Amino acid sequence: MGVERAEESRQVGKVRRKIEKQIKKEKEQINKDSLKQTKLVIEKWLNRQPDRIETGAEASNKKFNENKNPEEPKSLYVQDLLKKLKEEYTREAAGLRGRVTAHESPDFLKAKDES
Repeated sequence: MGVERAEESRQVGKVRRKIEKQIKKEKEQINKDSLKQTKLVIEKWLNRQPDRIETGAEASNKKFNENKNPEEPKSLYVQDLLKKLKEEYTREAAGLRGRVTAHESPDFLKAKDES
């Protein structure tokens, strides 16, 4: 015994046909030639900016120093966020001093303090 479905309304049928038409049009646009052309556009873009884009092992190696600590952020925005985090953390730690017996800084806060 199958479930009987109600007839779809004119508006629903119209929207369904419109979406099917759009999907068919998009599928026709995706072919080997268009993919090849997109590949060439991306390659040209990457070749124009080789110094801005790091790929592979060299990119992952530069994120950490020889001690596997995170590298200093280059972005001023990220540096500012890190500074605010450290200030907030020290403020909270000062408020809890005496009430908490064991206290250890997170790794991202230790790396800069030690160096």
